[in-house]
Amino acid sequence: MSEVAPAEHAAEAEKKRPLLRRVPTSLLVTLLGIALSAWILPAVTRQWEDRQKAHELAVALGTQMATSTANVLEQTRAELYREASTPITARSRSRSGPAAKLPKLETDWSVAGLRIEATLLASYPRELVERWRGLRQLVAGWIAWYDRTQVGWEPSTPHAKAAASIAVPVAGYPKPLTARKAMQTFNDNYLERLTYESQVAAGTVGHDATKNPVTYVAYTLDDYRVLEEILLAIEAGIAGELVDAHVKGYSTTAGDFLRDLVP
Repeated sequence: MSEVAPAEHAAEAEKKRPLLRRVPTSLLVTLLGIALSAWILPAVTRQWEDRQKAHELAVALGTQMATSTANVLEQTRAELYREASTPITARSRSRSGPAAKLPKLETDWSVAGLRIEATLLASYPRELVERWRGLRQLVAGWIAWYDRTQVGWEPSTPHAKAAASIAVPVAGYPKPLTARKAMQTFNDNYLERLTYESQVAAGTVGHDATKNPVTYVAYTLDDYRVLEEILLAIEAGIAGELVDAHVKGYSTTAGDFLRDLVP
């Protein structure tokens, strides 16, 4: 009888123990791991996948920005270069008065720029949208002036003015130049060259060794190179910020991860 009593007491004590203390530790660890996996793993997976997608979007959009900007600027440079092999009289006639129709270069830039802006509006912070809009408007206004489909070249919108005020280091210059300063320099020298060519063509002035038409074109190309370098640097700065910017609808930050954990 004395031997049975301790066994009964032990069984009774086991029944009185809390349920969790009666479950084996290994089973508890397994169940906890399953619960945590079901809770955390989806958030981790989404964060990893979204970061990849956000990076791919940034790279694709940055490439589109660079390609569109370089294309419009290089086509303009090619047009300037062609002037070097065009007779003065032909050059003068081609630049007298507005274009017969809106140049394709202008419409191509407008469409490409607006397409990029639409993507930025849908996915990126407003600051990036406004910076790109400023560059788009600045380039569009200057090209329109160059093609004579617009009277003035001065930036007229707040965003374009902001883009024109960005200073960029340029090789050969002691201090950074703004896009506006580069435009002003190019435009003044370009108009001076056109005036001289018109005078030569009309016979009102003779050829001046210091104002050789070919030399004038070379100076024009040098001025344009500086302007193009600055505009491309502004574009590269915007594209570079895409990688670190938060993309709407994507889980890429610590805050996004915590929100994904909430059921």
